[in-house]
Amino acid sequence: MLSSRFRYLPDHFSLSSNQAVRLDMRGEPENKRHRVSMALFADLDNNGRRDILLAMTHLDEEDRLQPLVLRNEGNTDGIPQFSAPPLDKLAFYCTMPTADFDRDGRMDVFMATWHDTLDNYLFRNVTDGGNYLTVSVEGNGENYNLMGIGAVIRLYETGHVNEDDHLLGRGDVVIGQGYSSGDEARVHFGLGYVESCDVAVSWQEAEIIKEKVKVNRHLTLKPED
Repeated sequence: MLSSRFRYLPDHFSLSSNQAVRLDMRGEPENKRHRVSMALFADLDNNGRRDILLAMTHLDEEDRLQPLVLRNEGNTDGIPQFSAPPLDKLAFYCTMPTADFDRDGRMDVFMATWHDTLDNYLFRNVTDGGNYLTVSVEGNGENYNLMGIGAVIRLYETGHVNEDDHLLGRGDVVIGQGYSSGDEARVHFGLGYVESCDVAVSWQEAEIIKEKVKVNRHLTLKPED
């Protein structure tokens, strides 16, 4: 569970029941607190595990500005574990929409602000990672909206469509998540070493199934497919 204690901007952030990662600045002096306005899930290294991205920046070991990512290291006893970068040089940002801006299959990060003391940054993702698939759904503009908003997309191991034990990932087509930001009407899946998969889409009364889909590309589906 990803949770935050939210006033206008929260100053407390924790992950999962065992608090594998915890940012709690309430005990710090006011001038050292770093509040988080937005957090979202995104598989930034395409290994099939969703990382957590916070609307903050930090300086890495070479003093380069980087978005603050809590990397998903996998599960221990069914509980996701996340690793965090150094947390001693943090800066607050208003919002951070993600998208594959350069269409190379990796999710990039746009750190945006309306404060005149901060710059806006577009971080190009150059992380070495696994395979991916992005999926969008198109409607006819009558019974179905043109952008596929509301469609639920599930990926399964090849030959096992709609079998829960073989689910690779699920994503909903949305155009807004988090604070003051928008998203493309497409769903990105990191797939690690998977080279093909079955795709199932549920959208209103429509059910779309596409089998043996090759990865590392964008797939567009329509209710009549």
